[in-house]
Amino acid sequence: MESASRDWMGEAIPGPDGRFPLLIKILDAADNLSVQVHPDAAYARSHPEAHMKSEAWIVLRHDPGAVLYRGLAPTLTRAHLRGAMESGSILQSLITLPARVGDTHWLPSGICHALGAGITAFEVQTPSDTTFRAWDWNRNDPARELHIDEAEACTLLGASQHLESLKELAKPGPSPVGGASRLVETPFFAVDRVDLEPGDSITFTSATAPRVAWCWSGLIAVEGSASGVLPAGFTIAIAAATEPITLTCSASCANRSPAGGTILVTTAATAGGSSLRAPGFGVAQARRAAPSG
Repeated sequence: MESASRDWMGEAIPGPDGRFPLLIKILDAADNLSVQVHPDAAYARSHPEAHMKSEAWIVLRHDPGAVLYRGLAPTLTRAHLRGAMESGSILQSLITLPARVGDTHWLPSGICHALGAGITAFEVQTPSDTTFRAWDWNRNDPARELHIDEAEACTLLGASQHLESLKELAKPGPSPVGGASRLVETPFFAVDRVDLEPGDSITFTSATAPRVAWCWSGLIAVEGSASGVLPAGFTIAIAAATEPITLTCSASCANRSPAGGTILVTTAATAGGSSLRAPGFGVAQARRAAPSG
């Protein structure tokens, strides 16, 4: 980023202090994560120490009965919000959603949320760790400070949460890239899912914004500036200006169950979202064998 910022960033909207525009994590919640909220751009402008943060979760696996929490019941009023945080009764107002593998949950700034125990999730977010804990399951851990004042100021309530819009924004739909499906599209990034059979490939070329490829499953051969064969779990950051890079699902995947692999591609947004409409990668499917007879 320091030596070739323009090559890396292209026209992408930068993070705070010009940083890389994406922060990607694998969350493995053995226990309930704190009930929290992140500041929006307006709060960040008036509080220089805070940075806007919006994120999305894609559920990778979960224990039976696991749940997550997104948004507050429309009946919770501003007058009762602080008391609900301090008493822990905010749990009764949180909207509970069942965990399902492959589901995507969009969490814009201001939406109160928590990841429940027994869930592993792929998290894409704007590059900030400004997090305000509203409640921490009565842990009373001095190392895990609560931020009641800040959380109260940032939390959206009632109709301002746009809960129905959150559902629509995170419904899988067609991708501008043939052979992919778009899991979520936001003002900051989009995530495409590509399911590969042995011999199928993805080729990345130059684009207006950087991308990040993460292998959910499969054994993937990499051809380009960094060649090799990589197992599930690898991550590749791809600059806006790049020589072609091809990821091919290895035929040896056929010996695995299930055969094939899945790659999640996150594309950073440019102003106006042009990078999301042309993310700079293509999917090629190997020729399928014709059925006998």
